Amino acid sequence: MAAAKVTFKPYPVKPPTFRSKTLKIEAPEYNDSLNNAYQTTRDVATELRTELQKYLESARKRVCDLIRKVNTLNEELRVTKEELRVAREEIKAAKEALVTSNSKNLHPALMLLLEEPGEWCKDEIKGW
Repeated sequence: MAAAKVTFKPYPVKPPTFRSKTLKIEAPEYNDSLNNAYQTTRDVATELRTELQKYLESARKRVCDLIRKVNTLNEELRVTKEELRVAREEIKAAKEALVTSNSKNLHPALMLLLEEPGEWCKDEIKGW
């Protein structure tokens, strides 16, 4: 038996290119399917936009209201802090005045009126 001589090609055959006359692309059908997909996507996006528009508007209004409330609260907090600072300064001044008054006027006057501290009665002091 005679052996058949087989020849191997070292590289595979190149695939046909678009310029090849054997490859046929049906452009009108491909174009129609792309156009249909684009129009369907556009229609779905339009419907979603119209459905979500009312929710977006209400969300925007809610966010604006919350921002206004936060700004109002921040302003009230600033005013309250200022009032608290002024009140603390007034309390500090009153304490200093009381200490000064007690050290200079009150104790010597009590000592003169009641003479001895040992004889002071709780009822007399309570009535102040």
